[in-house]
Amino acid sequence: MCSRLMRLTLCVGLLTMTSACDRYGSPTEPSPFRPVVNPTPTPTPTPPPLPPTTPAHIPTTMISVGDVIQTSIGPGDPICDPGGWDARAPCKLFLLTAPRNGTLLVILTATPPPPVSGFDFIDILLFDGPSYTGAPLQYSTRSVSAPVVEGRTYAIRINSYPYLLPPPGNLDFELKTEMQVS
Repeated sequence: MCSRLMRLTLCVGLLTMTSACDRYGSPTEPSPFRPVVNPTPTPTPTPPPLPPTTPAHIPTTMISVGDVIQTSIGPGDPICDPGGWDARAPCKLFLLTAPRNGTLLVILTATPPPPVSGFDFIDILLFDGPSYTGAPLQYSTRSVSAPVVEGRTYAIRINSYPYLLPPPGNLDFELKTEMQVS
């Protein structure tokens, strides 16, 4: 019986000594209580203001039927459709309020610098309403026409593709508007 008691004492002693050691065999001490501290929440950053190339910041020019606009477009102009298929196309934006019901005709004439004639380096889009994103009523490289309603405002967007032009990529153009009464 004594031998069993001795073996039991020896086993308990060995278990006690090994449980007080870490895996490298050195004795460990009781860890002091460390309260769990929640990290300080990181404030959600405020999104930056919209860059000047987003639709909310595109300068617009009000025009009337019969106006003839002569201007230029190039890489320094804003981008009207930064997320769409014209994501690299600088634009000019014109708004026109129809003076009567009828068909609005908008004619675009560009003066290409040589030797790029024949390329589609500028286009025109006519939108139903003052919004100039989404699907246009008409799209072309030279002229567009569509029925309009008296008092309603329409957007005319001119896109340029300066990477198709010799540097610096600027292009002169003329924009004419006419009204055909139906």
